[in-house]
Amino acid sequence: MVVEPGSEYPIGFSYLVGKAAFDPEFAGALYEDPPEALRAIGIEPTEEILHALSRIDTEAIKDLAAAFDDERGVV
Repeated sequence: MVVEPGSEYPIGFSYLVGKAAFDPEFAGALYEDPPEALRAIGIEPTEEILHALSRIDTEAIKDLAAAFDDERGVV
Protein backbone atom coordinates (compact mmCIF):
# COMPACT_ATOMS: atom_id res chain seq x y z
CA MET A 1 0.00 0.00 0.00
CA VAL A 2 1.36 3.41 -0.96
CA VAL A 3 0.69 6.12 1.62
CA GLU A 4 0.80 9.87 1.05
CA PRO A 5 3.66 11.55 2.95
CA GLY A 6 2.42 12.77 6.35
CA SER A 7 -0.80 10.76 6.08
CA GLU A 8 -2.09 7.44 7.31
CA TYR A 9 -4.34 7.07 4.25
CA PRO A 10 -3.38 5.40 0.99
CA ILE A 11 -2.91 7.53 -2.10
CA GLY A 12 -6.24 7.88 -3.85
CA PHE A 13 -8.34 7.71 -0.69
CA SER A 14 -8.93 11.45 -0.38
CA TYR A 15 -9.67 11.68 -4.10
CA LEU A 16 -12.16 8.81 -3.88
CA VAL A 17 -13.95 10.36 -0.90
CA GLY A 18 -14.15 13.80 -2.49
CA LYS A 19 -15.32 12.47 -5.83
CA ALA A 20 -17.97 10.25 -4.24
CA ALA A 21 -19.22 13.09 -2.05
CA PHE A 22 -19.43 15.81 -4.68
CA ASP A 23 -19.89 14.03 -8.03
CA PRO A 24 -23.42 12.54 -8.10
CA GLU A 25 -22.77 10.62 -11.32
CA PHE A 26 -19.66 8.97 -9.88
CA ALA A 27 -21.43 8.29 -6.58
CA GLY A 28 -24.19 6.51 -8.47
CA ALA A 29 -21.69 4.46 -10.44
CA LEU A 30 -19.82 3.60 -7.24
CA TYR A 31 -23.07 2.36 -5.70
CA GLU A 32 -24.18 0.41 -8.79
CA ASP A 33 -20.84 -1.13 -9.85
CA PRO A 34 -18.06 -0.43 -7.36
CA PRO A 35 -15.28 -2.34 -9.16
CA GLU A 36 -15.89 -0.57 -12.47
CA ALA A 37 -16.25 2.87 -10.83
CA LEU A 38 -12.98 2.40 -8.95
CA ARG A 39 -11.13 1.26 -12.09
CA ALA A 40 -12.47 4.32 -13.92
CA ILE A 41 -10.55 6.59 -11.53
CA GLY A 42 -7.43 4.43 -11.43
CA ILE A 43 -8.00 2.54 -8.18
CA GLU A 44 -7.64 -1.25 -8.21
CA PRO A 45 -10.76 -2.71 -6.53
CA THR A 46 -9.23 -5.10 -4.01
CA GLU A 47 -11.38 -7.32 -1.81
CA GLU A 48 -10.46 -5.16 1.17
CA ILE A 49 -11.59 -1.95 -0.55
CA LEU A 50 -14.81 -3.50 -1.84
CA HIS A 51 -15.65 -4.89 1.61
CA ALA A 52 -15.05 -1.49 3.21
CA LEU A 53 -17.22 0.23 0.58
CA SER A 54 -20.05 -2.23 1.20
CA ARG A 55 -20.21 -1.09 4.83
CA ILE A 56 -20.46 2.67 4.14
CA ASP A 57 -23.69 4.49 4.95
CA THR A 58 -24.16 6.25 1.60
CA GLU A 59 -27.02 8.40 2.86
CA ALA A 60 -24.82 9.79 5.63
CA ILE A 61 -22.16 10.71 3.08
CA LYS A 62 -24.75 12.47 0.90
CA ASP A 63 -26.04 14.38 3.93
CA LEU A 64 -22.50 15.46 4.83
CA ALA A 65 -21.80 16.68 1.30
CA ALA A 66 -25.09 18.59 1.27
CA ALA A 67 -24.24 20.22 4.60
CA PHE A 68 -20.99 21.55 3.16
CA ASP A 69 -22.80 22.83 0.07
CA ASP A 70 -25.40 24.54 2.29
CA GLU A 71 -22.66 26.34 4.24
CA ARG A 72 -21.20 27.73 1.03
CA GLY A 73 -24.60 28.64 -0.38
CA VAL A 74 -24.18 26.25 -3.31
CA VAL A 75 -27.39 24.28 -2.86
